[in-house]
Amino acid sequence: AAASSAGDLEKRDANVAECTELNAVAKKQKKDIAAVKKMKAREIAEAKRLAEEERQRTLAAERAERQRQLEEEKRRQEEEERQLRMRDDVFSITGLKYGEAKASCGEKVTLLREPENEYDANAVKVINGYRQLVGRIEKD
Repeated sequence: AAASSAGDLEKRDANVAECTELNAVAKKQKKDIAAVKKMKAREIAEAKRLAEEERQRTLAAERAERQRQLEEEKRRQEEEERQLRMRDDVFSITGLKYGEAKASCGEKVTLLREPENEYDANAVKVINGYRQLVGRIEKD
């Protein structure tokens, strides 16, 4: 009976050792699983951060492109306005007499309304750069 009892004790001790070993393995596996979960969470967080950075870069690039387009449109409008300001109006001048003041083709002149004109209340005087009367714009 003592031999069977010693054998039982050995079996029990072997079972306890096995259980202890299994518990240690289970604890290690839990730690490994927790470490993997933590690593995956970090990877997910990093992927989200990178995606947000990319989104921000894309938005910044879109804003910069829109700003460039607005500036280009503004430059185009300013150039168009400049061209309109520089546009030469061509018209015929009446009342030119030999020996009086003249204006050359392309010369800048001043136009002044002349409501007191006895022949035409809508008359417009043409004055050259020397402030001399060159003539008047034709009615037509």
